[in-house]
Amino acid sequence: MTIPMRAVVSILLDSDRHPTADDLIVEVERRIPGIAPSTIYRVLSRLDELDIIEHVHSGTGPAFYQLHDSSHVHLVCNGCGTIINIPEQAFQQLSRAVLDTYEFVVEPRHAALLGRCSLCTTGDEALPRAPHTHHHHSQAGAVSTTNTP
Repeated sequence: MTIPMRAVVSILLDSDRHPTADDLIVEVERRIPGIAPSTIYRVLSRLDELDIIEHVHSGTGPAFYQLHDSSHVHLVCNGCGTIINIPEQAFQQLSRAVLDTYEFVVEPRHAALLGRCSLCTTGDEALPRAPHTHHHHSQAGAVSTTNTP
C-alpha cells in the first residue's frame, strides 16, 4: 500500500464522521504535506476498486467515503444534513420483501436514504409557513449520530 493509500485508510479508521473527497484531501495534506489532490482522487478510486472503501451518494451533496466493512446504512436529513447510521440488518425484511415481490435486490449501502430527522419534522409541524432555519449540524460538516439497538 502506498503512503497516500495508508493515509486515507488511516483517516477513515480514525474518523466517526462521513468525509467527502475534499475532506480527505484536506486531512491528508495536514498529515502529509505536498500530496496532490489528484493523487488522493486516484487513491480513492483504487481503494474503491479493491473493495477496501466504498462511496455513498448522500443525495444532499458530494459522496462520502467509508471503509467497506462497515455494516450500516445512512439516513440523511434533507432539512439539516444530519447523517444517522442504522444497522444494515434493519433493512433485511424490506430487502427480502422487495426481492420476493419485484425480483429486485436492494443495495442500501450505496446511496443514503433521504428524509427528515425528528428535529426538522417537529420544526415543520410547529411552523408550517415559516422558513426552516434551525441547523443542529451543518451541511458541510455533518456529524454522525449512531442509533443502534
